[in-house]
Amino acid sequence: QLAYAGAVFLMAPLTIVSGAAMSEAISCACPWLPRLFGGAQRARRVHLLLACLYLVFAIIHVSLVCITGFRGAMEAIGFGAGSLGGEHAVFSWLVFVGSVVALNVLSTMTSHRAPEKVRKFTAGFIASTLSLVFNRLIASHQFDLSRYFFTSGLPPGSREYSELARHGFAAWRLKIYGLVECPAELSLSQLKVLPRQSLTGEHCCSPGGGELRKWAGVALAEILRNCRPLPAARYLVFHSYTIDEQGQDYYTCLSLDDACRSSVILAYELDGQPLPLPHGAPLRLRMESGAGFAMVKYLKGIELVEDFRTIGRGQGGYRQDTQILD
Repeated sequence: QLAYAGAVFLMAPLTIVSGAAMSEAISCACPWLPRLFGGAQRARRVHLLLACLYLVFAIIHVSLVCITGFRGAMEAIGFGAGSLGGEHAVFSWLVFVGSVVALNVLSTMTSHRAPEKVRKFTAGFIASTLSLVFNRLIASHQFDLSRYFFTSGLPPGSREYSELARHGFAAWRLKIYGLVECPAELSLSQLKVLPRQSLTGEHCCSPGGGELRKWAGVALAEILRNCRPLPAARYLVFHSYTIDEQGQDYYTCLSLDDACRSSVILAYELDGQPLPLPHGAPLRLRMESGAGFAMVKYLKGIELVEDFRTIGRGQGGYRQDTQILD
């Protein structure tokens, strides 16, 4: 009884809370939550430890069920003692376990045979859930900044970008085009004239690491108000100066509804200083919900389109086009 009480009233709540503390969106809105565990990484360790304890609990539980009388125990667990014959309870249990195993095998086979279809289905489900729930959270500004901010990748090696960087991006322009009434080409000084917005939050990369930083720039919604998207516009495509060996530029997509949220900015400052080259100078996308690879660095232009499937390989981003992401 003590083991059951611990599993239900101690382990279960801790699993839920530690899981929430690992969420980027929730930790940005409630920075006190990961602090309960001493940080998001320690929350992950607690979550893993609880998963191991659940496994040990399950092994011991099943062993005791088998030792004390499998048929009677399965009847009592599933239907109540004396309500159904032991054979029927065992059969029902086998059907349930077999269904779970069959579903797992079918899912695995489908994932191997049609990975793109599975990715599209899961990505659509996850994107809808994020849009309805987590993307609406507003980040808190009570943070202690991380000591280090590690980067991934190198600045673009093209001659065009190198020349712009060598002259302090004086000739750089952000091109807004596509389905807009007023296309624009904005310099860095023009962007800085627009209302300034600051955000402090956790910048998370897809492997799981995260650093708390202070960003400043202009709200993307402000630029969209000036350019006035056409009724057909549904997505924004963020193009980067980064180009791969095949000549494909790095890009990502964002729905127009998500782009208009107050937590989405085009950042030109990091921790009170001009955005450094390794972090995306002169301008990068910054949003509270999403992994680091979705926040395009080295911005070259923003294209408004009706359907992102016409861009690249039609998966909604360079990473999605070239990799199978979980």
